[in-house]
Amino acid sequence: RPSATSPHYRRRNRNNCRWPSAAPLEPIRGSTPTASRTVYPVNQAKSQVPWPFRAPPRMPARKEAVEERRTHLAAVVLADTFQQRFRPITVERPNVLLPLVNAPLLDYTLEWLASNDVEEVFLFCCSNADKVQEYINSTKWGSDPSFDVKVVVSTNCFSAGEAMRLIDQQDIIKDDFILVSGDCISNMQLKPVIEAHKKRRESDNLAIMTTVLMPTTHPDHNKWLGESDVLFCIDPRSQR
Repeated sequence: RPSATSPHYRRRNRNNCRWPSAAPLEPIRGSTPTASRTVYPVNQAKSQVPWPFRAPPRMPARKEAVEERRTHLAAVVLADTFQQRFRPITVERPNVLLPLVNAPLLDYTLEWLASNDVEEVFLFCCSNADKVQEYINSTKWGSDPSFDVKVVVSTNCFSAGEAMRLIDQQDIIKDDFILVSGDCISNMQLKPVIEAHKKRRESDNLAIMTTVLMPTTHPDHNKWLGESDVLFCIDPRSQR
């Protein structure tokens, strides 16, 4: 039982409960004075209040909660090149499963995307799609909960444009995404590119795509790959 000089005996007024200040308080007859539960009289009109009295906790000031929509980073990987450069090797084996240093090319692409915090990958396949699906299911890519790989199959696409149109019709991507070929080998950091793309989109809604290019100065580059059908002209001031 607290002593009569305890601070709890001082006059208090909280939640319409008033403690007497003159005479020392005594336990109600018939109750057992313990440290955990001792009952004291308040006044003639009030009911009994259990001891020790604790005011209800104060609720923090309510602030307007601004819920930010979390967008996860997704990527579309084209497992088909829609070309015939490696025929007849790629007749029975897809191009992305060709080995490089005892590892399929697709492994390098997925490892690179995973290192850039990509959480969801849509792997678009046309030819030999069953072998690509079998490979995904038999490796870590088919069981990693933080890196979801979904195989999208189509048998009537003959170009990258048709593949992207099919993905758009299925409405499986809601936000900005990364588009990459399944045989891409890179170690570049995509975060600066993504931030630059978002900043450009804020100032210009028509800037729907940011392309990552790398210049080459090797004199034999065109001899290896042949003349390119695509010509890029970039404005050095606006990077357009």
